[in-house]
Amino acid sequence: MKRVMYLLFFVFLFDLIGCSPEPLVQSNRRQTQQEKKESEASIIGKWELVKCVFKGKEAPSNLLRDVEVIIDTEKISFKPAIISSTGRNKEKTEFRLEGSFKAKLKFDPYHSPHSNLDLTVEEDGESNLLKGIYKLDVNNLKICVSPTSERPKDFSSTDSSDTRLLELKRKTDQ
Repeated sequence: MKRVMYLLFFVFLFDLIGCSPEPLVQSNRRQTQQEKKESEASIIGKWELVKCVFKGKEAPSNLLRDVEVIIDTEKISFKPAIISSTGRNKEKTEFRLEGSFKAKLKFDPYHSPHSNLDLTVEEDGESNLLKGIYKLDVNNLKICVSPTSERPKDFSSTDSSDTRLLELKRKTDQ
């Protein structure tokens, strides 16, 4: 009975001073949206590609230094694009630079245990969704994406997976 009395007292007190749960919910929602904007802003910029792994095979570093990665609030682009292909024997993966790559980008920094991102690639009038995860540590960014319906669980790319692992470093001459 005392608990009910205390509860009613606090409800009455909050109502008396003008505190209701609704403004608190709206305030938390605004704060969450602000945090999301800040998270997106911290990832925006020009990046160097320092590591690219496809099916457990790492791209040669001499190719990576020529790739510029630009991330803004809605898209990611690679100029030139690093293309990977697997030979007929599926044991050899070749990497080459070709054209450019652009994708629409959507962040979800609040997902646990890793922040999620989705890349939507438009090719020949079709949209393909790459589900991924990312980890931002000030000037270092890890991205792992998969063309399958499964989002990667960790930051790795093995010969038995179809995931792509990218490690980027923020360019300091922006």
